[in-house]
Amino acid sequence: MPNAHRNQDTRFCGALTTVVGQNNVFVNSLLWAVEGDPETHGDGELVCTYGPKNIYVHSKHAICAIGDSAVADDAPHFPPVTYPEGHSPNVYMYEE
Repeated sequence: MPNAHRNQDTRFCGALTTVVGQNNVFVNSLLWAVEGDPETHGDGELVCTYGPKNIYVHSKHAICAIGDSAVADDAPHFPPVTYPEGHSPNVYMYEE
């Protein structure tokens, strides 16, 4: 089961997620990331691609680490992988 991805959790590219799509649903005292949240390199909006997509925060899909994806960011790195990586140590999404 993948874990919940949160504000300031890392991305594979080394950036940090910046939660801007919601302001009051927390996982381990950090805002839960939602679809469309960018990251610190600029752009890199999160995209919900994993699981049944049935967990919502303020009518937006909640994001899990290792499974969901993101669009390319503004940093010049190769490959332009900005997928969520960091996560909650004990909050999981989607049973398997």
